[in-house]
Amino acid sequence: MKCVNCNAELSPGDQFCDECGHPVRAAIEPAAGTVICTNCGAELGVDDRFCGECGAAVTSAVTSLPAERVSRRNLDEIAEMYSRGELVRSKAELSAYLQGRPSDALAWTILGNVHEDLDEDSEAAQAYWKAIELNPQAYQAYGGLGVLYRKKGDNDIAMAYYNKAVEINPRYAQAYSSMSVIELKRYNDQRALELAQKAYQLDNKDPIVAANLAVAYHYNNRFADRNRMFEESRKLGYRSLEALDRIFRGELSVRD
Repeated sequence: MKCVNCNAELSPGDQFCDECGHPVRAAIEPAAGTVICTNCGAELGVDDRFCGECGAAVTSAVTSLPAERVSRRNLDEIAEMYSRGELVRSKAELSAYLQGRPSDALAWTILGNVHEDLDEDSEAAQAYWKAIELNPQAYQAYGGLGVLYRKKGDNDIAMAYYNKAVEINPRYAQAYSSMSVIELKRYNDQRALELAQKAYQLDNKDPIVAANLAVAYHYNNRFADRNRMFEESRKLGYRSLEALDRIFRGELSVRD
């Protein structure tokens, strides 16, 4: 069996092509059905030579998929599903969505996030790199790679990816927030606080950003500010308040 994206040979059981990262399910020759533009996802007529939505040539831009295999949800709906924690379901919907829209870099990034949350780190990395291949400005994919390397304890590599992310998008609050945690691990407490404050200035509605700022205040002995941000993270729905409380009581440390 060959990958339809790059024509590389695939092995039985492969989920992704080793050469280009394309999902293997998309590499299986589909049965006849709905004709979809793989550049933008628009449905095409049988005799169309060019996509009426994006202008892509039909001969190189379409694949024939059975209608039931193409996601009928838009990406916003799937992203909302993911934000509710419906990981398995959103993974399935993203796979179907990407069958019809394999050039959607944001969808690949979200799929990487889903794999990451499911501890499928190899698949997450492949999805992030696919997003970057499609869009070199995919800053969120670089942020996802940063998270993967933080999980492995490779903080220098993680920091490099976070720096790349904010180089592309200087307003990417979540990257600054994650960088602050790395600086705390390095005992650079003042620098950690500066990064955490910048993140919160950019996005004061993210509970993780608020929680990381509370931790940065704690390690800088600014306890009144720490308590204020702890309360703010609680209001925003932060899910690990007990862990925060244990850090503040000295039972846990981000240095570990």
